[in-house]
Amino acid sequence: MTSASNILVSVLAVAIVALVVFIIPVLLEMRRAMRRLDGVLKITEESLAPTLRELRATLENLDRITSDISTVTDDVRVFSGSIRQVGKDVRELSGLINVLGGGLGAKIAGLRAGLGAGAAYLAKNILRKGGTP
Repeated sequence: MTSASNILVSVLAVAIVALVVFIIPVLLEMRRAMRRLDGVLKITEESLAPTLRELRATLENLDRITSDISTVTDDVRVFSGSIRQVGKDVRELSGLINVLGGGLGAKIAGLRAGLGAGAAYLAKNILRKGGTP
């Protein structure tokens, strides 16, 4: 080998040694950082687990509440429909009573007037004829 290639190989060997010397502490520090990160992730997971359980329970409660509100809304809708129907029935009954009541009142008033006129006619004729039939 030539002296230039020996120098090049020597420089390359020194560079590789320097790289290894530099990379070893970096890798050790990365290993420590990964352990710390693993610890932080475990702590985070342990602290989040109860929160996630509470969140699940809260979402289940909200689902039940939503279902109950839906049921109540349907009941109110049915109730208001029933009230509307009762209102229509009362209006129809009121109109029927007005028709029947007005006609019945007129018939009763006519009957009274007829009975009164008949009684007055009879009384007048009885008094005129002297009480003899």
